[in-house]
Amino acid sequence: KYYEDALSVQEANLSLLRRRGSPEFTILVMQNNLAITYGRLGRREEAISLQRDVHSGQIRLFGGSSNAAIIAAQNLVDTLMKLGHHDEALPVLLETIPKSQRVLGKDHDQTFKLQRMYAQILIDRDGASLDDLSLAVATLEDLDRRQRRTLGPDHPQRKMTQVCLDFARKRASARA
Repeated sequence: KYYEDALSVQEANLSLLRRRGSPEFTILVMQNNLAITYGRLGRREEAISLQRDVHSGQIRLFGGSSNAAIIAAQNLVDTLMKLGHHDEALPVLLETIPKSQRVLGKDHDQTFKLQRMYAQILIDRDGASLDDLSLAVATLEDLDRRQRRTLGPDHPQRKMTQVCLDFARKRASARA
């Protein structure tokens, strides 16, 4: 948890990788690590900028349906959500979820995370309509069923889905 110290080392390492002409994939990995450190230090705007670069770089190198691009999209969306940039995060998710379902499978942990993030955006964004909340509830109910079947009833990811589902139901009930 020495993030300030890690930051200076990572920035120096990234600079060195660039000067040495390291492969782009290596630079993207270092940028992702740096973005995570920025996020842990509360420097989320800088993290978003790097995560955008990593996401577009992964797409350029491996294609938009690659596992690397899917993970980069999740990291970007996570930070966007933390800053309340739901309108920017939503299109990234809507583009990434079908790719994750096709490449990794509908019942893959990564796909589960992306779908839960989608529901969270529907719940949390300003002016969430009853339709948005109903869609979030339906998404989370489906997700909960699939997670129970594939991960088991006590898996931490399923428990997170249950918390989101309970909250979505309360918001929908209050909105109705």
